[in-house]
Amino acid sequence: MNELMARLGDNNTRIRERTEGMLVYMASNRLVGASAVIQSIVKKGAVGDMLPRHAVGRFNLLTKVLQK
Repeated sequence: MNELMARLGDNNTRIRERTEGMLVYMASNRLVGASAVIQSIVKKGAVGDMLPRHAVGRFNLLTKVLQK
């Protein structure tokens, strides 16, 4: 899941959107669940090292997961 989180800040819009879609699907799936995806989004230590575009991608994903 770490590789998917890294792709949330990709320069390629299509990759970013598909990654976000996969993670939202994983959050709604009973085998993975929202808690696992949310834990990856807010993982301790990762936030300070990320670029702003990665932070925006994670925030957008968190918003979508919490809406569902």
